[in-house]
Amino acid sequence: MSSPSKAAIQTALDSLYPDAAVLDITPVETGKNSVYSVSYGDRNTILKVGTASGDRVMAEPQIIELIREHTAVPVPEVIGTSKNMLEFPCCLYERVPGRTFADRPVIESPDLLARICTEAGQHLAGLHNIDTFGRCGPIVLGDDGLTVANVADDWPSGFQRTLAAKVDQLGPQFKSYVETLNEHVNEATTKCRSTTPVTPVLAHMDYRLANLVIDPDADCITQAVLDWAGATAAPAAYELAHVEALLTDWPILVADQVTLWERFREAYAQRREIPTIPDIYRVDAQLRLMKHLDMEIGHFDNAAAEGRVEDHLTSLEALGAL
Repeated sequence: MSSPSKAAIQTALDSLYPDAAVLDITPVETGKNSVYSVSYGDRNTILKVGTASGDRVMAEPQIIELIREHTAVPVPEVIGTSKNMLEFPCCLYERVPGRTFADRPVIESPDLLARICTEAGQHLAGLHNIDTFGRCGPIVLGDDGLTVANVADDWPSGFQRTLAAKVDQLGPQFKSYVETLNEHVNEATTKCRSTTPVTPVLAHMDYRLANLVIDPDADCITQAVLDWAGATAAPAAYELAHVEALLTDWPILVADQVTLWERFREAYAQRREIPTIPDIYRVDAQLRLMKHLDMEIGHFDNAAAEGRVEDHLTSLEALGAL
């Protein structure tokens, strides 16, 4: 869908944050929805317009308020919302000062990564303690508040579909393994149906450096966790598998991966019991990294790129998927 015009955005901002003069509106190249950096005389803000996933964007402010009320997870302030002011749902947020990173940056400080992982464990434990849901699925806004969209008959069915989609999206470097991976997905999800208990909790499902605002000099270095439009009701173990991959499985990692895992898990365990993580959840997290291989190896030479492919295959072999 096309993005709204600058004139329409200006009109919407006049209603979302009245009596404040807009100094600048700059598109931000990020994500599937349209996002703009908006500067006022007294503050900087972010405008998100749900051009791709309006139902999720409309739910995000209420998810943020739920998190603000029940946890210590730092989230941006919600300034204003509209269901259809720009023909799409839109929300205006405080822009939290601090540093953001690319998805796979080269971070020179092992201590900084360790602190990020420690705070991630604290944040996710608090998030997972908020409440449980009756089923798994995307969190959307219903007639009576936040609810879970009914996108699958049950968790194993939806999970199998998610895994199969990731396998289908793999690049040419992995095409010779697709048949074997699909067989493993079918077998593992069938086993998961009968052996893996499911208690859906509130999960961010995209807790990665690109969605964090960091201040290395602050006592709590994570100043904000961003992008709650993808929040999902899912098993806690599923999110833990993904966060460990997103925060510690990089082509270039200056810190010891096991140490980062330990910091993350110790912080989580202080607030909530760590669930057993089925191997198939880790396979899913690995496939998530693999389908974005081009982003991981964009600046690599051929030898380094081939090495990263081998890293992924070795991980899948260790998990019994190949």
